[in-house]
Amino acid sequence: MKRPGTSTIIHVFALLHFAAAAICRLCNVGDELVLTSLTIILSVILCLRYRQSVEFSAIVIIIANISGYLLGNGIAYLIKLFTSHPVLYPAIATFATTELMGWALVGFLNHFSGKYGPKQESGTLEKTWLVIAVALILVIRVMISLLNSTLFSEVSMMDALGEFFGNSFALTVMVGLTIFFISFRKNRRQKTSSLLDGARVSLCFILTAFLSALIVGYDLPFHFGRRFTGRHFLELFLIAIICEALVYSIIYMIEYAITSRRNAEREKDRADLAKFQYLNLKQQVNPHFLFNSLNILDALVLDGKDQEASTYIHKLAGLYRYMLKNEDESIVSLRDEMTYVEMYSDLLKVRFQEGFNLQADIREEDMARFVIPCSVQLLIENATKHNAVSPDRPLNVSITSDGDNITVTNNLIPRVTKSQSSGLGLNYIRGQYKERSGKGISIEQTDDFYTVKLPLL
Repeated sequence: MKRPGTSTIIHVFALLHFAAAAICRLCNVGDELVLTSLTIILSVILCLRYRQSVEFSAIVIIIANISGYLLGNGIAYLIKLFTSHPVLYPAIATFATTELMGWALVGFLNHFSGKYGPKQESGTLEKTWLVIAVALILVIRVMISLLNSTLFSEVSMMDALGEFFGNSFALTVMVGLTIFFISFRKNRRQKTSSLLDGARVSLCFILTAFLSALIVGYDLPFHFGRRFTGRHFLELFLIAIICEALVYSIIYMIEYAITSRRNAEREKDRADLAKFQYLNLKQQVNPHFLFNSLNILDALVLDGKDQEASTYIHKLAGLYRYMLKNEDESIVSLRDEMTYVEMYSDLLKVRFQEGFNLQADIREEDMARFVIPCSVQLLIENATKHNAVSPDRPLNVSITSDGDNITVTNNLIPRVTKSQSSGLGLNYIRGQYKERSGKGISIEQTDDFYTVKLPLL
């Protein structure tokens, strides 16, 4: 059986909201819990559809229900301007609200889906937060129902909302305390149990809402000595709880996005580094390299040049030792890189004889600076790969530094058949330098020369 599409799900739940609102009004019973439950189910289904983690889904449930409640009140007010039918206008309002909220939720989840790293596994802590989110929304809806009853008839809900949002100082305090708590919770979360973590969040909600309600009730810091009733304070406290839930969810979502993006970028860097290391290792152990190295060693042994053969073996081993030593390093000193380059160059000179020359003019003070591992060696390797090398037309490579950059230049000797290149190594180096120095590598090519400048770190 074909799985229903996202649009079908939203339309079905919009119709369910319409029917629930109409039936409850006809039966003269409250529809708050029924509509809230339907909104929670819709949010969970969409989160599952977009493969979000359980904790992320809990925050989405809070945002969807609170924003849906506020949006629904606004839409109901507009529809009531055209029809005040006691059954029709609330049913139309909840239908329109569900449609708008559903598509907004789809856009929101689609933005986050797969964009900030892989889906997290659902642990016990995350399941706890899903239960807390559902319980919080249901409690808020019950309290709103009480507010709409005769118990709190002194000030209307809309007036209380206007009063609360009109106090910028209270909102600033709420946002500031929430940011501080989320930062505190992030640092302590792995060290506490889910029960203690839930108690901390609940306490944060209550204290922040209590303080915000007092600030609004006394109209601080704009007026002092203002009096308000206990009923008015309870109404402001509930408004503060709703606002705190929304503020907490939004700030959490922002922090989640930033942290997840950083984690995704960190994983991408690790993956790029692994690909680069694999490429580098592949170049050194590919059949051509090993075939040439073994042929050179065989020739040295047959010619009785045992000492030169031993030196060649030690330098070949040095190449692998350098790569193994720095496989987990993101940067290395220029001095270490140049030692590696010299060993690699010596092997090339044995292979190409008079066809390859390397000139290095590095300032001593630049030797303590840093570069990306194997970056200079890769440029030399690319030069031998993409150019013809022969004693008649030798490949000349020069390496210089000026305090800001290290420059690698080689003359261009077109090959009869061009070598294929994935560009992975150069792209990795370009990205790493851009991230670490804010500067990209510079590539210049003329008819006779190819030059690459790498920023010194």
